[in-house]
Amino acid sequence: MDTLRAGLVRHMPDWSKPVLRRMVAACRGSRDAFRDQQMLLSGTRVQTILDIGAHIGETAVRYSSAFPESTIYSFEPFPESFQELRRRFKGNGLVKPIQLAISNKAGRRKFYVNQASGTNSLLPTVDDVGYWVTPDLVTNIATIEVAVTTIDDFCKQEIIDEIQILKMDIQGGELRALEGATEKLRQGSVSLIYTEILFVPIYEGQALFYEICNFLSGYGYTLFNMYNCCCSRKGQVKWGDAIFIR
Repeated sequence: MDTLRAGLVRHMPDWSKPVLRRMVAACRGSRDAFRDQQMLLSGTRVQTILDIGAHIGETAVRYSSAFPESTIYSFEPFPESFQELRRRFKGNGLVKPIQLAISNKAGRRKFYVNQASGTNSLLPTVDDVGYWVTPDLVTNIATIEVAVTTIDDFCKQEIIDEIQILKMDIQGGELRALEGATEKLRQGSVSLIYTEILFVPIYEGQALFYEICNFLSGYGYTLFNMYNCCCSRKGQVKWGDAIFIR
């Protein structure tokens, strides 16, 4: 692998060599996403964080520590996870649990409840998902109907002008969420995006990493780095997280 990587670097144009090195470093888990967000926003007053796909508040805890003066809007549509999220932050006025899903259109949608609640999604899994993920984690056990809104609609309703951090972990629905935020993106009102990225098919209709890159590049965002990359036994990267900045 090192020989192949060295050969790739020798034959890549100069502009793309740092990209490969950055991808390799990210897959080795050499950086901390929350520390990097603090660094990137060190000159910014971080007032508003949208935590989309909050689950039971794992990421909200990290953001509360990293940005203690920020208001965190934590979106979680699954009732059981939402109740735990609400209990966890009871009495904390800066973390606002919201029982809504986020997508590109408001309304009501079918929501797929899986064996591991962290894999719940507005999208069903692909037929051969077991090739990439331990099947027990993504086994569908029920479907429910949930309320859905868009980022643009929510910001209008709550009179949110600027979003310093837009975090998304919604199991393949990230591009659709971004499509519902075009007004904010066009205005340059989102400072930083921290999102899950997928490199292999897990959910039907999901966006792959390059599609998110292409979409965000149209609004002036570029990849800063990748984190928490998970690879197959053969070394193929399957998913991870990424920071995009303007």
